[in-house]
Amino acid sequence: YKNCYVGIMHMEYEGIQFYFIDNEYYFSGPKPYDGGTWDLEKFAFFSKAVLSVLPVIGFRPDIIHCHDWQTGLVPVYLHDSFQQNEIFLEYQDDYDNT
Repeated sequence: YKNCYVGIMHMEYEGIQFYFIDNEYYFSGPKPYDGGTWDLEKFAFFSKAVLSVLPVIGFRPDIIHCHDWQTGLVPVYLHDSFQQNEIFLEYQDDYDNT
């Protein structure tokens, strides 16, 4: 619904590649969760951004693990806007609130 900047931050540590999504508008706040509709918009952006950077970094995952509601739109975006061939999605919805 919006075109937004998606920055990719990269780090290698002990031979493991780490990638981070950067966007000051969504991620510059003092805490990861603010509550309400702002969190919905922020994590909708994050879910789409994660899929958008995959071709940029040259990575095609075999499995995408979607843990909890923050990544719940990844399967929707993957199906509607991105090529889904041969990618297995796993969504864990058995949240343990203890």
